[in-house]
Amino acid sequence: MINASALLESPFYVSRDGLKLAGTKYASPEKDNGIPVIISHGFLNTRENVAQYARQFAAWGFTAYTFDFAGGSPKSESDGKFADMSVQTEKQDLFRVMDYVREKAGDNAGKLILMGCSQGGFVSAMAAAERPDQVNKLILFYPALCIPDDARRGKMMFFSFNPEKVPERVWAPGTTMALGRRYIKDAQALNAFTALSGYDGDVLFVHGTEDKLVDIAYSEMAATALADREGAGEVHMVRVNGAGHGFEGRQQTYAMQSVRQFLLDREEILTVDVRLIKPFKVVKSGTRTTTTLPFDGRGRGNYFEGVIQPGAADVQVRDGGTPVHFRADYTLTGVDCTGTGCTLHVINETDDGIHWHPTVSTDSYALAFLNDTPVYTVFESRKGGPLIHLYA
Repeated sequence: MINASALLESPFYVSRDGLKLAGTKYASPEKDNGIPVIISHGFLNTRENVAQYARQFAAWGFTAYTFDFAGGSPKSESDGKFADMSVQTEKQDLFRVMDYVREKAGDNAGKLILMGCSQGGFVSAMAAAERPDQVNKLILFYPALCIPDDARRGKMMFFSFNPEKVPERVWAPGTTMALGRRYIKDAQALNAFTALSGYDGDVLFVHGTEDKLVDIAYSEMAATALADREGAGEVHMVRVNGAGHGFEGRQQTYAMQSVRQFLLDREEILTVDVRLIKPFKVVKSGTRTTTTLPFDGRGRGNYFEGVIQPGAADVQVRDGGTPVHFRADYTLTGVDCTGTGCTLHVINETDDGIHWHPTVSTDSYALAFLNDTPVYTVFESRKGGPLIHLYA
């Protein structure tokens, strides 16, 4: 849990072409690595919609900045009219905030991280591509890379229009809110994947598999295209199962845990698809309860693919409902990245139900590095059994 009272929140203001941009800085007085993060909100949102991410970054020790795009929303505290806003004007807003943050960051300016959600993700990607030397890492939550395609087909969210004859204003049905011609024309002139191609740093895509507003295929195609950059940074694609356009609850927890692994330069080496098998065994002794959860499933990743062997179980000991010790022990049999048959033995333990300590051992020559490499766990909760993401 984030202790919001332990964080410092302070306003900041910059201007772009005579328009005032209002922002908030988040920092921890106890943890401060000096690395700046700028988080950009989505269409018709404000910086308040990404405040939870900023607080998490600050709790980790980063200095996080959020701001309202000019004309980005009727609720925006920044200047500007919604009808004058476009992805290009928002890119200029972000450039101005980048200048301000880099000046404040001093020696850490070169470590700047950009994060954006939906349209803010598309804008962040364009900004990073135009100023690649100023952005160390790029984090994109369900980026709206569909915007140019939507503009060319004449349907953008609840705005419909003739893409060949774009009017000065496109009104949302039943409202007084109008999208400006500039927004549509600027978008029509873009190719989302070309706009991203100039960035050569590390990129993380996090996207829901059930996103109806921005199909996850856009992020998958972009990740594939960026992965082909010669001599460029790492590209990671995280799929949040069952999530739509935005994350909440456990989905958001999993998304941010994935961000944490990315920031620590860890790679997902294996995803274990766990399927619980009934009946479960429950033994009570005084206030203590020991629950044994048998399971099977599969493991997949760039290094290994295989099946969980019989006998796999998660043994959970609780005292009055409080976790005492959990231990998952299982073996997978399959093939490694060279096509050679092998086994992986995984033991994953925790004393509090939160901080897990996995170890992996293998008889694979190609994967022998796992025998001596620290491994980290991120859980993705799901009915019937979790997805377990192992990072190294």
